[in-house]
Amino acid sequence: MTEVLAGWNDGAAKLPIVAFVERAVSEVAVEERVAVFDNDGTLWCEKPLPIQADFILRRLFGWRTPIPSCASASPGRRRMSATMRGSGRLGNRLPGLSRALAGTIGRVPDRLYFTESDEANALIASDPMALLVGFELDQRVTVMKAFLGPLALKERLGAIDAATLAAADLEPVFFAKPVIHRYPRSMAKRVHELAVHVRDRYDGDAARVWTDATDSDELRATLTALPGFGEMKVKSLGAVLFKRFGVEAARELVPWHPTLGDVDSPQALEDYQAAKRVHKAEWAKARAGS
Repeated sequence: MTEVLAGWNDGAAKLPIVAFVERAVSEVAVEERVAVFDNDGTLWCEKPLPIQADFILRRLFGWRTPIPSCASASPGRRRMSATMRGSGRLGNRLPGLSRALAGTIGRVPDRLYFTESDEANALIASDPMALLVGFELDQRVTVMKAFLGPLALKERLGAIDAATLAAADLEPVFFAKPVIHRYPRSMAKRVHELAVHVRDRYDGDAARVWTDATDSDELRATLTALPGFGEMKVKSLGAVLFKRFGVEAARELVPWHPTLGDVDSPQALEDYQAAKRVHKAEWAKARAGS
């Protein structure tokens, strides 16, 4: 009888596999048997491409259709070529692949529960520019009012990418009834400045604001450079990026107090708004006393 797995040493790797196959042969009908083993006993393939790399590449290609900012040639080609340049040895590929996995793929929530509108919540979760616009508008209005703004802009302009916002005369769009913000003139100006910044510095790809950052210091600098983003916005957006999207570079930006990053349900939004009012009062008192 031919020895099973003759090239393997008897041990913790070989014996469970042999036992499994012997049990399957005796207990499972032939037509119901399915078993796949790599040569080291795992289900991970290594050639022609590690399965992790294949997953990342397929996700990057897939994002070019549903996410408008990925449809332009330059960001997509730049990320793809950066990943594929190290196609020789796995060790050479790891820096590009790990960055793509941590910064670009991450976990992407279906919704961010910042409003009572399911459509608005889906938009700010799926469109990075919409998320930035929502944070831009999150001033002197409720969180729900601020993050309804991106959807209103998209409905009135037909799109909410950086190029569209930068090219539009936003003041009449903000003033149209119902007004998008309590201060439509100043916020139209700020959103326009934000869009121009993203268009010119990041080729219109808003996600690059965080995916291009290699560490927390760089991310803090890029967020602070966004027009209208002060310390509190940077911390709040950092918390959302880390806790909801898994952006590792944002970990050190997360403050000790409650933020929108803690909001994962409608009830959590109510709890956050109550905590925010208390924190802002304490923060204002501390600043006045300093």
